[in-house]
Amino acid sequence: MLQLELPDHERQVLCARAIWICVGCETCLSRCPKEVDLPRAMDFLRQEALAVDTVSPDASDIVAFHRAFLGSIERHGRLFELGTVLGYKLRTGHLLQDAALAPSMIRRGKLGALPHRTDRQAAAGIFARVRALKEPGK
Repeated sequence: MLQLELPDHERQVLCARAIWICVGCETCLSRCPKEVDLPRAMDFLRQEALAVDTVSPDASDIVAFHRAFLGSIERHGRLFELGTVLGYKLRTGHLLQDAALAPSMIRRGKLGALPHRTDRQAAAGIFARVRALKEPGK
């Protein structure tokens, strides 16, 4: 649809739930005989959909997780699982959904109470550079 370069098709693609379902595992890329980098295209389309505020309402929970995930990495330099879960829960309002799983995940070390020590400024710098590239005139 994008190759036809019709405005209505672009809107349909950016509104599609499908661009949010891709997990970026790159299986399609490794199997594609033409080496089409679909995960990279999906990343681009997700960012464009967010930039023009054309996200599918069916993908609101996925977008909430996307924002919580990237926000955690930007703030902490790597994924802080408990913070990501809390950010997702607050964005979606699913506060008690899956709450029964938390104690066993904490016991198994899957949800740490504190973020891991890392170079937070380096990650924040990467996010800042990407934002600067998106600014008009740069």
